[in-house]
Amino acid sequence: MEINFTKQEYELLLEVLYIADWILNAFSEDRENDRYKKLGQKILACAKEFGLGNFVRWDPDFQEYDYTREFEEKSPVMEFIEEFEEDTFWNELV
Repeated sequence: MEINFTKQEYELLLEVLYIADWILNAFSEDRENDRYKKLGQKILACAKEFGLGNFVRWDPDFQEYDYTREFEEKSPVMEFIEEFEEDTFWNELV
């Protein structure tokens, strides 16, 4: 099976993947999430092909792909995460 994405769709996929990864790892890195990480790495590896190499970089120390600061600053993902954290805080407080 082959799935074709436009550059805009791939960028959106990066955003969704970032949010999912944040939720999986925000409070615990002990969890067994290798299958999620493997899929995420496979998706991140394609960034240059989509002309988004400025959003993903290879980290030689950890031998894995990671998001760049430019991605985090330019994408709306942190707004979503901050809104989620704010809502969660107030819901838990009540």
